[in-house]
Amino acid sequence: MPHSRRALIKASGITAVGLGLSGCIGDSDTDDGDHGEPVEDIELSVTTADFDPLRHEMALLTSAQWEELGFTVDIETYSLAAFIDKILPPSEIHAAVDLWTGGVERIDPHQWLTNLYHSSHSGGGSGFNYTQYENPEYDQLADAQRATLDVEARRELVFECQEIIAEDQPATIICHPTMVMPYNSDRWSNPVVSVGEGLRSFWNLLEIEPAAGVTEFRYGYPADAERLNPLEQGTATGRRLMRQLFDPLMRQDAEGEPIPWAAEEVEIVDDETISVTLRDGMTFHDGEPVTIDDVYFSYNYHVEHNATFADLIEGVDNMSIEGENGIVFELDQPDAVFLFGGMTQTPIIPQHIWENVPDEADVDEPIDWRDEQARIGSGPFKFLEWRRGEVLRFEAFEDHFQPPTYEVFSYVPGSDTGALSRALEQGNIDMLARTPSVDAIPQLEALDHITMTTTENTGFYQVGYNTQVAPFDDRAVRRALAYAVPKQEIVDTLLDGHGIVSHSPITSALPWNNPDVKQFNLDLDAARDELSNAGYTWDDDGQIHYPVEPED
Repeated sequence: MPHSRRALIKASGITAVGLGLSGCIGDSDTDDGDHGEPVEDIELSVTTADFDPLRHEMALLTSAQWEELGFTVDIETYSLAAFIDKILPPSEIHAAVDLWTGGVERIDPHQWLTNLYHSSHSGGGSGFNYTQYENPEYDQLADAQRATLDVEARRELVFECQEIIAEDQPATIICHPTMVMPYNSDRWSNPVVSVGEGLRSFWNLLEIEPAAGVTEFRYGYPADAERLNPLEQGTATGRRLMRQLFDPLMRQDAEGEPIPWAAEEVEIVDDETISVTLRDGMTFHDGEPVTIDDVYFSYNYHVEHNATFADLIEGVDNMSIEGENGIVFELDQPDAVFLFGGMTQTPIIPQHIWENVPDEADVDEPIDWRDEQARIGSGPFKFLEWRRGEVLRFEAFEDHFQPPTYEVFSYVPGSDTGALSRALEQGNIDMLARTPSVDAIPQLEALDHITMTTTENTGFYQVGYNTQVAPFDDRAVRRALAYAVPKQEIVDTLLDGHGIVSHSPITSALPWNNPDVKQFNLDLDAARDELSNAGYTWDDDGQIHYPVEPED
């Protein structure tokens, strides 16, 4: 349900905090009536408060500041599924407060710099550029960093990319929140806390140790699983579930370094050639053997059908099978991302199942296939049951070369983090896979059977703007709005200090972060200057107007 933040403030008498109103709206030299058209109402999209109260409060605080600049803001709330459908390219949003979830696969800068900002990932591409940002200079730099293997030379290009997006503000990065995740330490011990993922990591779900007699790990998250298809992993939840069912050739360890997994050996022959030997004895969950032909088929199939990770492997120019278990990848140019991202993220799928999809399945594209056969992989877990809205269960695949330490993994969706915090407190789940509310953290910390874990986050909160829609197609407007996002207040008040104010999508905890990018902190005077210098004016009611159109 939309509502205007300005209307709420006027009705309640609330005054926005931290405004710095040394310059008042309406102090324009333009005579009343000598204005362009009024700027349209801004629709600010966000998930519901039940799903993520922090994100919703960020939208309220931000909209209050934008209203002070003369904009009218309508906050539109959506369920997580509806929100994702709305923002993914081709995006239907005006602006959105969202959280890009971190993960070990997002340590490499390419994951943010290309997927979020490269023009090839807007308008329905395979990435997540819902801001529809297009900048040829930026694209050239983003492509160059991917093709640069020397770390220092690549870092310089990555720094330049961050400078451009900081100046252009297709999205305003708010902060990188600290990940605080609780678990039941009476039932489980020795968790594996991974960089960027905390307790949600693949390694924790594989290796956490159960107490005597404990056979089921109950994983709580405030949203149901949406899709179980290895080709469609557009959500972080989808990726985490699919990597339990499917094996890639390599995985990233708890520190984010790529290591052989389904591959017995990986040899970098030269800058454009990688030789891989597949493990002996692997089988899919239906008992069929995993062969090097399945690997060859998988890499072709993912690119052919524009799967989620297709862009990470589209640089493969040729593949050749050598012997029973060998395959050689020849790249069209050096690619820093193929080893780190492509080989660690691309799931091996069974050719004997997928070669008949979509021709013999009732779908137009394989990415839409929902049959249970789509869930047959070779990973350490295999699909057991899915009662939507109640529980999704996987069972240990005992024939795997590294089976899990317990029998059943249960994904338990909750209505919100508050309900899941209570479920954890009462012993009904074993882990909350999301940071609890600020109020719930000390309550959980006080319980003897609960242990809290913290880790740096590679994910971040941001406000994204659809750069192809007015007024966000104007760089001056985006920069002005960036000056009106109360980042420090959000970290101090909403996150209770559990986060770091940020100005780049790449966290300062990583060596890829450029600390010298343009910083946009709360400064409404600077925001008004941006707008005024671009020709925007204000009427006597404080409503902002577009620059006056020149006469013909």
